[in-house]
Amino acid sequence: MRSLLVATILLATTIPAQNQGLSLANGTTAYVDAPFSPNLVPTGGLTAEAWVTYGATALGSGWRFPTVFRMDPSPNQASYFLRIEAGQTQSNRLLWWVSTTNGDYSISWTFAAGTLIPWTHVAGSYDGTTLRLFVNGAQVAQGNGTGPIQNRGGVFRIGNGDVSITGGETWNGDIDEVRVWPFARSAAAIASTMNMRLQSMPGEVTTWNLDGDGLDSSGQNHGTAIGSPTFVTNTRTEQVVPFPGALNLGAPTGCRTDGLAAIAAIANVGNGGFGFVGTRAPANAGGFALLSMGALPAPLQVLGIDVLVNPNLGASLFVLANSLGTATLGFAIPNDVGYLGQGFYTQFLWLDGTCANGVSASNAVFASILP
Repeated sequence: MRSLLVATILLATTIPAQNQGLSLANGTTAYVDAPFSPNLVPTGGLTAEAWVTYGATALGSGWRFPTVFRMDPSPNQASYFLRIEAGQTQSNRLLWWVSTTNGDYSISWTFAAGTLIPWTHVAGSYDGTTLRLFVNGAQVAQGNGTGPIQNRGGVFRIGNGDVSITGGETWNGDIDEVRVWPFARSAAAIASTMNMRLQSMPGEVTTWNLDGDGLDSSGQNHGTAIGSPTFVTNTRTEQVVPFPGALNLGAPTGCRTDGLAAIAAIANVGNGGFGFVGTRAPANAGGFALLSMGALPAPLQVLGIDVLVNPNLGASLFVLANSLGTATLGFAIPNDVGYLGQGFYTQFLWLDGTCANGVSASNAVFASILP
């Protein structure tokens, strides 16, 4: 593991790169589509984000809804989307919309003309009770919602929405670094990674870097360009992180075989937004987060689950899952280079009344502290 920590520190160095993104014009038909995947409609909450520029001019007449991304672009079938509600008057209103099994919910942020001409980071989150909208890492709106996100299938579309009105929902500007996380993130977590080019992220995070293609650099949710969208070099400055210093270990066990442990951000020095996340637990269940400096050489089998981390090298903390079965354990990293290279393992154990043995366990996740 020591060699892994050394490699992690070396790979964390900022690497210059020629950054590209999508460039689109409202009124035309072009976009990137990624096929349906269950982790694009996560059951435990959601954060979806992107960098954008936007020009409200030249939208054309009629109804216009320039869309950053949309999960299931079929008419009246969206699971969630982020778009400009320009309507027929070229209004400047950014809308975050989520459809759940209990209804449709949305929040919005009205901005002055020209605000989004410079590169701007936008993100929406949903945790089962609250929708939040973020601009440049700061929350600008929130509203209530309930229930898990509605899964209607369909593709994940970048740069466009419903194409039944030709070009009417095509974005009008540039889009870069689109990401989907299978849980809600805090403002601090979003701000800590928004200037990074992420790849190889664990925890079923999807990262479309849009550097000339629609490939998912962290998983298998690869997108295909439709209608010949343009990929252009842009002026954004970002820290390229080839390896995020984190790995998934083992597999979930017990009566739930899809439990997931993940990280909410990169564990870099001074990051107050870092944390470990356990999701796909029973709704409102109690459990324990095992934090350890080491992993066991072989799983310890207890009550039908595999304990993967060494309980003698750390501590266990009680955690409570929310209505969507997700718990976030904040773990602020001190602003001290003396912590560089230190590694932590985390696994979530849940009290689970839905199964005979009464417990279930997630995989484990390892994170080392980067510069």
